[in-house]
Amino acid sequence: MLEKAREKIKSHHLENVTLVLGTINDISPQISFDGAASILVMQFLPDNGEKEHYLQSISLKLKPGAKIVLLDLEGVKYSENYNTLISAWKAHQFATRKNKEQIVRDFNHVDKNLQFVSEERIRELLTGAGFTDICKFYKSLLFGGYLATKKEE
Repeated sequence: MLEKAREKIKSHHLENVTLVLGTINDISPQISFDGAASILVMQFLPDNGEKEHYLQSISLKLKPGAKIVLLDLEGVKYSENYNTLISAWKAHQFATRKNKEQIVRDFNHVDKNLQFVSEERIRELLTGAGFTDICKFYKSLLFGGYLATKKEE
């Protein structure tokens, strides 16, 4: 993925883009950023303080006024809404993918290993990490996308 990103950066002449292989904590404390993207990451973290720590770590690396784009699975597992949306997602997967056994394994993984939370909790986590102007810009089945701004100091 990093190599593909390097190619795109080069082809679009984006010399000010920095790629890092590692975690947010591997970045020098002296470096801050104008923006961040978190795509399908937070759903792997339990909601026991790890989600908060993750977003706070990102916030600490961002300049005031910087933007974050967050895209993750969201919802309350086994609620009526969740059951409806996951059924639709499964139906789509079975209609469009050939390897039915893999689809079953994928949804078992979603059920057993992913730790997604409600939209309200995502907003609470972003606010607690110092983000404001939270705007939901995307919703498809159980996927939700948010744009937020780090508070000015």
